[in-house]
Amino acid sequence: FSSKLSFFNDSLIMFEILYCLDENYNEQTIVSMFSLISKNNVDFNFHIIHENPESFKKSLKSSSKNFDLTNVNIYKFNETNFTFPKVQNSHVSKATYYRLFISDYLPLDIEKIIYIDPDVFCLKNILNISNKLFDSLINSEFEISVRTEHLINNSNKKRYDSIGVSDQYFNAGVMFIDFKKWNKNNLREKFVEKTAEIEEHILFWDQDVMNSYFNGKYLELPVQLNQHPQNFKNSYYFYKENTSLLHFSGKNKPWTKKGKKYKNSKIYHELYQEVFNKKIRYI
Repeated sequence: FSSKLSFFNDSLIMFEILYCLDENYNEQTIVSMFSLISKNNVDFNFHIIHENPESFKKSLKSSSKNFDLTNVNIYKFNETNFTFPKVQNSHVSKATYYRLFISDYLPLDIEKIIYIDPDVFCLKNILNISNKLFDSLINSEFEISVRTEHLINNSNKKRYDSIGVSDQYFNAGVMFIDFKKWNKNNLREKFVEKTAEIEEHILFWDQDVMNSYFNGKYLELPVQLNQHPQNFKNSYYFYKENTSLLHFSGKNKPWTKKGKKYKNSKIYHELYQEVFNKKIRYI
C-alpha cells in the first residue's frame, strides 16, 4: 500500500464518514480510517467532531501513512449546557454524546453519512452492501439503519421500560444516517429533550437516548456491518471471512492489557503496526 494515502481514485462515489471522539481515541480513529481506505476503492470524506482538534492533527502527523488532510474535516466540539449523564467513572467520556449534536457541525448539504465508533475497523469492502443499504434507507420512513443488539423479554423488560424502549434495542457503534431526514425532523432538539426525560435511568449514555427516541423504528443493519467479537474471543479467521466492519465494543479493547490476550485482537495489532510503524503501548 502506498505510503501516501490518496483519497482520490477512478471511482465517482464519495463516502461521508463521521467519528466523534476526544484525544483518548486519536490513534484508534486513525487506524479505523486507514482500514476503510485500504479495503475500499472509493473516495472518503472524513468528518471528525473532537474535543481537542490539535491533538488529532498531531496524531495524524505521527502516522507513517501521511494522510491527506484535504479530505479530513475536523470540528471542535463547542461546550453546551448539556449535562452528559453517567460518564463519570465509566470507560467512556462525554465525547460519546457528541453524536446527538452532529447537525451543529456537519455541512447541511450532506445527504447520507456513516457514523463509525473509533473502535470499529474495516476488514472487507463495504461498497456494494452500503450502497444497497442506503438505497433502502432513503426510500424508507427511517432516519437510521442500525444493528439490533437486544430484544426485550421478561428478564430485561424493567430496564428497557425505564427508558421507554418496548421491543428492541440497537447498538449505535455503526449508524447509516439519512442526514436529510435527520435534519428535517430536528433530531438534535428531540435528543436533548429525551435526555432530560430519561436522565436518571440512563446506563449506556447517548445510545440509551437514541434508543428511547427511536424505540425500534429503524432499518435493520446487516450483522457484517457491525460484528462484535465478544462471543468469539479465541477466533481470528472467523472475522476475516464473515465481517466487513468489526466493532470491538465493551471494556476489553485490543489496546488494553486485558483485551490484548484475545486472538482476534491481532486484527487491530496488525493494522496499528502498519499505520504507526511501532508497537502498541497497552493501557
